[in-house]
Amino acid sequence: NTPRGHRGSHNGEGMRKGTKAGEGAAREVAAYLLDHGGFAGVPATSLANLTDSVEDDGKLGSLQEYVENTAEAEEFGPSMFPCEEVHKITILDIRLANTDRNAGNILVQSDEDGKIVRLIPIDHGYALPHTLEDVCFEWEFWPQANMPYSDDVKEYVAMLDADEDIAYLRENDIELDAAPERVLRVCTALLKEAVPRNFRAADIASMLNRKMPNRKSDIEKIAAQAASTAIAEGRSERGLLVHKSPENGSFWNDLAGDEVAEKRFMSRFTKLLIDYLDNMVPEHELAAK
Repeated sequence: NTPRGHRGSHNGEGMRKGTKAGEGAAREVAAYLLDHGGFAGVPATSLANLTDSVEDDGKLGSLQEYVENTAEAEEFGPSMFPCEEVHKITILDIRLANTDRNAGNILVQSDEDGKIVRLIPIDHGYALPHTLEDVCFEWEFWPQANMPYSDDVKEYVAMLDADEDIAYLRENDIELDAAPERVLRVCTALLKEAVPRNFRAADIASMLNRKMPNRKSDIEKIAAQAASTAIAEGRSERGLLVHKSPENGSFWNDLAGDEVAEKRFMSRFTKLLIDYLDNMVPEHELAAK
């Protein structure tokens, strides 16, 4: 799970911003569990305790089913990939706010004639981060990302429920901190509001990805505004001082530990998100004018 061109930090942060060292195994399992019905094709994955001897307490890791494949996707031109297969991965990645999706962690299966028939996403140790500052999808620039989602994809998105997903993870001993749970809720809401409005994968990726490292994405800005509002409302109702600037680096971080603000955050975020989407024209519609 080493993203290309990135080195680890010495402060507990993972190799992508917003991730933490030691959380990768649980994220691998979470990606499998949240890929309901094998929609995107994440191979079966479970937690495993790796030991050298009986006396050794071992190290927690993840064990993933081996899947026969032709090669990694980076060995092919993206135009060769089936559109529906790419779209399934885009839904998974957006939902998990994947910070490390590149062609090197997608496996390819071909038929007897050499035609690519299936894409298999792997390496999800840097999914479900604590923040949205380093979300990255290589497929954003593939031609399939500018094609409309099928009815099957839209139906799948319609049945997603972040609260049920979080409960399902807990039932399977995958406990996320409050911030990654919030990320899952935010990204699920984004899909559920954007996909029915006919936004395409590239459109949604553009909303999530930073154009420049030090400039927040549109979704980060909306989340920050929602967090600020939720915190201010809660503090005001409790007769506490309302801070005009964040105390922990960002209003997103300030939500941690504030149960009152955390509970109302999503309603504030969803309202702002709907206003944002209703006032945005998808790129393909602009190009058609």
